[in-house]
Amino acid sequence: MHRTQHERCKAAQKMTTSVDLSGCIVVVDSMLNAANIAYGAVPIRLYIVQNSEIAYEGGPGPMRYRMQEVKTWLDRAKLQQE
Repeated sequence: MHRTQHERCKAAQKMTTSVDLSGCIVVVDSMLNAANIAYGAVPIRLYIVQNSEIAYEGGPGPMRYRMQEVKTWLDRAKLQQE
């Protein structure tokens, strides 16, 4: 549980360095959890949104995050764009 916005942002930054997310926008909810409340994001999941649609929905986190799946998905999407 992050206690500050800074901690939450550092965790997101750590995630982005474990997987090549160049060219992707990564967003972090505020400490008020407005996105969480608006979208009922419980349990917390990692999503990839492409063309305003959910293209990838990860497992419930943080224990079932599968960063390799995210990396594989992004790598394939990157190849299709080339």
